[in-house]
Amino acid sequence: MIKYSDRECIVRYLSITIFLTVTSLWAVPAFPADGDVIDLLQGYEWQLPEEKLRLIGPDVYKPLLAIADDEQQVNFIRARAALALTIFPNDEVLEYFEREITLGKDSLRRRQLVQDFCTAFLQRNPAKVESMLIPLLKEPDARLRSNAARCLQEVDSDESKKALTSYGATISETWEARAAGFKPELKM
Repeated sequence: MIKYSDRECIVRYLSITIFLTVTSLWAVPAFPADGDVIDLLQGYEWQLPEEKLRLIGPDVYKPLLAIADDEQQVNFIRARAALALTIFPNDEVLEYFEREITLGKDSLRRRQLVQDFCTAFLQRNPAKVESMLIPLLKEPDARLRSNAARCLQEVDSDESKKALTSYGATISETWEARAAGFKPELKM
């Protein structure tokens, strides 16, 4: 039976603890601190700092996703983070927009996210944009419908044209028709 002195036990314990700590730090990917990214989302006359965000690195979208998804965060910061995500149109960002647009409860936020989603994915994945936005044409929120329609106006497909024609026939307000990208007929 091997007996260790108290000092040897402490040294072994500390050695193992240090080893586990160092190896676990190597396993954690290095992402920019949320604070650095939040700093880029601040400002009274804020404009999307595309170059500064890109300089942080290709994984900067991860803290942006976390900020945009954080309900404890101030709404305008979340909105700016979502807008900044349009610079990084990848699968994780697409899933975020899809979840928030379809399951979100805040209609104002959903309206803005539709615009951001369209900006990010219209050129890259028009079929996904179309499949996501066509169901929104039947939403009770007229502004959400018109935002979806405005984006769908840019999708060149028979399905979008058919959905827009059907939606256009249901519009009773001139402002909604204009907001949706239709030219309302003048009624005399």
